[in-house]
Amino acid sequence: MLFRSDYCKKYNLPWIYSGAIGRIGAVYVNKTNGPCYQCFNQEKSGNTCATAGVLNSTVALIGSLAASIAVDYLALDKVEEDLLRIDLVNNTLTRLKVNKNPECNACNGKYVYLETEEEKEIKIIKICARDRWQVDLGKNIDIAQLEEKIPELEIADDGEYLISKNMTVFSNGRIIVRGKDEEDVKEKIEKIL
Repeated sequence: MLFRSDYCKKYNLPWIYSGAIGRIGAVYVNKTNGPCYQCFNQEKSGNTCATAGVLNSTVALIGSLAASIAVDYLALDKVEEDLLRIDLVNNTLTRLKVNKNPECNACNGKYVYLETEEEKEIKIIKICARDRWQVDLGKNIDIAQLEEKIPELEIADDGEYLISKNMTVFSNGRIIVRGKDEEDVKEKIEKIL
């Protein structure tokens, strides 16, 4: 998410963030000239849908709300100003004002999540699907070069990702891996790097 926030802020593009966990969800428009996603949501740890679950009706509702906001933006040039938080436990919709964080890197022109330094930390998180992990290398991957190196990975028609039985590798440096645990995932990633 923080990579997308940096990218959109740097290139002056609006971006609609949506997320859900359990029976709570949120939608926020990352604005070109206002507070961005990072102003209110720096790297945090806590529950994920893999640990806490997510109700399918929460996902459907948040997805529909995000789509409606996108249509309003595209058709009417209307931008939702607030973060919208939906709580299906209490059946409430809350509008939260997001203020610009004076310490926000992206709003101050420092796009740390777009950096492609070799030493950038690799991030691994468990995702919703069983035995699936998302790995963020923090740098782009040359898909054509990787296909030559590992022939069992099949390149997609659009050249943006490679796929195998246990792994999907995207050109933006994101990899979805099937693995027992974090160590298993690290071993599989090291083989392709």
